[in-house]
Amino acid sequence: GMLDRVSAKDNAYRGLRIFTDVLNKVREDYVEEPDLEKVMEGGLHGMMEALDPYASFIDRDTYQKIQRSRSDLTASPGIIISKRYGYAYVVSVVSGSPAQQKGLRTGDLLESIDGEMTSSMSLWEARKLLLGTEGSSVYLRVIRARRTAPSQVDLVRQDIPLPEVSARIVEEGIWFLSIPHFEEGVAKLVSAKLQMLLSSGMKGLLVDVRGTALGSFEE
Repeated sequence: GMLDRVSAKDNAYRGLRIFTDVLNKVREDYVEEPDLEKVMEGGLHGMMEALDPYASFIDRDTYQKIQRSRSDLTASPGIIISKRYGYAYVVSVVSGSPAQQKGLRTGDLLESIDGEMTSSMSLWEARKLLLGTEGSSVYLRVIRARRTAPSQVDLVRQDIPLPEVSARIVEEGIWFLSIPHFEEGVAKLVSAKLQMLLSSGMKGLLVDVRGTALGSFEE
């Protein structure tokens, strides 16, 4: 009874019925014997991907494999990614990083990471694959606007220090404050900077968060 009332609100049962009908059609009429476990995982993956770029489904074996092999790896090529059009794409490039030196920029799509298509992986997997040991290489195929084919980019992973919160004067009484990330502790640093600027007689403030994509919502 409870489920009936819920389905009346969101039409969930109708959607599940359609899903079951499609699954039965695949089972009965597909030209070869289908791998139904793979089909179900594909359905779950697509459902989560349809929510937003940050929601993903990861099966247990993949999660455990990546966690075991990459949980302690921290070196990075210096790019922050999300997902767009099904692919991983560059949100921001860390200043001074190998990625910046090789010309990667915001909006570049990553077709593959070390030969694995990003369209078939979660954002969590893509982020983990970018990490590695200091000095190791990661191979990307990059899709760019106005280019007829993807380009191969080889990047060296580095332990990149986070940029600092900085402030500079623009004109009399007007300051420019740059917040390069939202990692733990940055709120206190910004607060300390603001106190210093206020004590100097600040009349106006420009806050720069362009390309700022690392860190937590709480910060």
